[in-house]
Amino acid sequence: MSIQLETERLILRPTAVADFDGWAELMADSSSRFVGGPVSREASWRGFMAMAGAWAIQGYGMFSMIEKASGKWIGRTGPWYPEGWPGTEVGWGVLPSAAGKGFAHEAAVASMDWAFDTLGWTDIIHSIDPDNAPSIALAERLGSTYRGPGKLPAPYEHFTVGLWGQTREHGGRAAAEPFASETIAKKALAPLFSSIKLSDSKTTPNTGGYPMKRLFAAAVLAASLSACASTYRATPYVAGPQPITRVAILDDSLPEGISAIEVASIASNFGLIGALINAGVEDSREDAIEAALATVSFDAEADIERMLVEAFSANGVQAHVATNGRRAERKFLVNYPTADGQVQAYLDVVAAHYGYTSAGHGQPWRPTADVMVRLVSVPGNRTLMENRIAYNVMNAPRGVITIAPDPEFIFNNREEMRADPQKLANGLRSAFREVASTAANLMR
Repeated sequence: MSIQLETERLILRPTAVADFDGWAELMADSSSRFVGGPVSREASWRGFMAMAGAWAIQGYGMFSMIEKASGKWIGRTGPWYPEGWPGTEVGWGVLPSAAGKGFAHEAAVASMDWAFDTLGWTDIIHSIDPDNAPSIALAERLGSTYRGPGKLPAPYEHFTVGLWGQTREHGGRAAAEPFASETIAKKALAPLFSSIKLSDSKTTPNTGGYPMKRLFAAAVLAASLSACASTYRATPYVAGPQPITRVAILDDSLPEGISAIEVASIASNFGLIGALINAGVEDSREDAIEAALATVSFDAEADIERMLVEAFSANGVQAHVATNGRRAERKFLVNYPTADGQVQAYLDVVAAHYGYTSAGHGQPWRPTADVMVRLVSVPGNRTLMENRIAYNVMNAPRGVITIAPDPEFIFNNREEMRADPQKLANGLRSAFREVASTAANLMR
């Protein structure tokens, strides 16, 4: 069978005889208890042949995951829908030696896209044992939500499973039901913040001299997880009788520091010690990125403001940057400057963060930016348009405008970032340019 998918690190293809040794190894390991194991090599053969038969008769089945670097079979991921199954499933299973490296996520994303686009599926489920925390976390990262308990057909009727899923319409998006990780984050971080006494200094004895900004970053992360649980409500622009042709862009739109977040690593270490360790690692990454960008005279604030002016000008709207002073918080302004008579509206732009993000350990780093925009009438300060633009933001809420990252700007590790600061800066500029263009097009 000629079907083959390719991701950054994997080749996904139908089952082949050469895959059986790896399959048997997986099914003999204790980790296979959630997928019907552990079983003998002979029993593995029957399951292996069933998967090959699915490919031969149905035209689809779980893909064999072949690691490009080694050429080895490291697991299986893909569509699965035998008789009596509770739904059209995309499942996964990887060898213990390949676990924790993001392979399952990488393969599942490609498999789900293929199931939606090629098989025409409109719904995908994952049947997961309630004790299988890693698979539940992966289902959440894929954008699936918990639907309730499920029942599998014989001979698996004794298995206890919960059903997670998503529709094609909302594929990859977070639903309104809270993530399990949101509750975990709140419970784990509560004792951390209850022990902190705020002060004007950069450190406090309650944190062992730990920089306060990192502890606040942990709070922001918990809040962002909570935000992922809800649907964002935008205010679309509706053109009035008098077209807007003159706009002032309010400055101080970006936070002072860059971000470098490894999403899966943070979400899996929400204990007090884990939070502090992760924060320290982030600090180190951010310092390295900022040091590299300093060598190429990168000015994020100036870049995004210039690109906003250019994007609006390309749409026939005269735009300039207006000074409004430093913002106390990364929020829209409460009071807007006195109108100078030369503009019809203010564009209030606030970035929650910008920088680089990775889906987890061993996953590549790509540019990210999470930006809110609000168009306010002059005079009157009436909101004419408000939206949120998420460039490569993990688990952005439904209703947010999402933009996929440019594949040209990928770094495998921090060393690659340090080695090519110009590419590092251009990656962020690419993100800013897309955000600016999107913001300008919201007025069309």
